[in-house]
Amino acid sequence: MSGKPRWACSMCGMYSGRKYSVRRHIMNLHGGLSNIVSFVDYLAGRRQATYYFPNPIPNYMMKQQVQSPTTATTRPGEILKDELFRTTLRKRLGLR
Repeated sequence: MSGKPRWACSMCGMYSGRKYSVRRHIMNLHGGLSNIVSFVDYLAGRRQATYYFPNPIPNYMMKQQVQSPTTATTRPGEILKDELFRTTLRKRLGLR
């Protein structure tokens, strides 16, 4: 992160120079149940025990690669197997 931290999450202490980044963090990780405070206010609140110290365990979520059903099978063998299955199913159901 470049620049000075200007905003912080009051629940976990995540900070950023961009208010939108902290707002997005609060929506994604805390379900919108936290407040955005200025970083200086957050540090003062920690000294007065208003805000908790940040959790030393990382609280980020790994992005998972999700394949859409239409692009999941791109290998020729998989395409052939799918087409044979569909053809057999159509014949048994009397659609062809």
